[in-house]
Amino acid sequence: MNKLRAILTTLTRNPSLSAVVSEGFFARLGFGVITFALPFYALSLGMSITEIGLLASLRLVAAIAVKPLMGWAADRYGKKQVYVWSIAGRCVVGMLFALATTPWALFVVRGLHGVTTAARDPSSSILIAEHADENKMASAFSWYVTAKEIGSALGYLIAGVLLTLTHDHYTTVFLFSVLTSVAALVIVVRYVRNEREPVPVKPNEAAVPDPDLSPNRAWTEYAFLAVMITLTGSMISNLFPIIASQHAGLNKAQISVIFTFSTLAVVFAGPFLGWFADNISRNIVLSLRSVANTLSSVLYMYLPGFAGLTAARLVDDVGKAGFRPAWGSLIAEISALYGKKRRGRVIGYMDTAYSLGEAIGPVLAGLLWDSYGIFWMFAARFGLSLATEIYAVWLMRFRSQPVSVGY
Repeated sequence: MNKLRAILTTLTRNPSLSAVVSEGFFARLGFGVITFALPFYALSLGMSITEIGLLASLRLVAAIAVKPLMGWAADRYGKKQVYVWSIAGRCVVGMLFALATTPWALFVVRGLHGVTTAARDPSSSILIAEHADENKMASAFSWYVTAKEIGSALGYLIAGVLLTLTHDHYTTVFLFSVLTSVAALVIVVRYVRNEREPVPVKPNEAAVPDPDLSPNRAWTEYAFLAVMITLTGSMISNLFPIIASQHAGLNKAQISVIFTFSTLAVVFAGPFLGWFADNISRNIVLSLRSVANTLSSVLYMYLPGFAGLTAARLVDDVGKAGFRPAWGSLIAEISALYGKKRRGRVIGYMDTAYSLGEAIGPVLAGLLWDSYGIFWMFAARFGLSLATEIYAVWLMRFRSQPVSVGY
């Protein structure tokens, strides 16, 4: 209770950070609605599993192509300005989804969706890095991640209910996503500032950069870790509604319930793991997701029912809830080594590595599923996740020393 009170006090005294957290909730609320509905909508248009995998990845492919440029734009034109452009663009994208009635139109709109994501991610990360306390950076990112995950899960739930009530009227779902983007736009325009007012920090509270965490070393080695971790995670997450319906025979309402359970897990795990990364070991939290991906792959393979898929999804989401704030803390610290004038570009590069894995995962999963069957797709994910964990242990124990208590 005391920790919750401290979190609420921090957010109340920092309106810019509170606004970014709120935007994360509304962004993922609309994103969750689209993510849930889009695979089913694509199926209704006659698209194959491989094509749907490509469609799911296209947003990230577009983001990867322009995200470094958006990091530069945030340095050049201002973090808030680029942030506002991205949210306004997301309002337009939601309306275009409602108008898209052919596969090629879906691909075009999905690409535009990726451009708005590319503009939003570096800017939001910079704003959190600027407005959060240095010695509580992972916790600040965990609040943001928790808000996003709650929004995503509620979006899945709302999409399932809307599609059930409207008998698969997808336009209603896409227009709902527009409303969430408008709400986020109003909050950001009203409350977010580019810079935080100076806050005195006691010497014994200041975060001390680790001399072994050089920018080049961290960029090459940790970026590869992010690619592998997000690749194995996204092999399941973006195709989960179809996996649940075709592999386990679940209906849309049951799938929505699974996402509701995962929300509760994230609400409890996210802030705790952010605190754990700040106070005990960021390395452990960073490696937790590959452990979760390995375990969940086994559950997907051998327990293809409601209970098994629920357990697998919970394991996946807890791992993701821990990795994202730890990763945010890491890139905030690395980017600070370059100074404020180049911080956006560095975060843009690091975010691009994260997005690269997310883009490859669904395509790889779709190809494996279509070519060899879903069991071998799960088996491949298990092998890749295990290899990723081995690399993570090697990196964190024997190669470099991130800023936190040892692994």
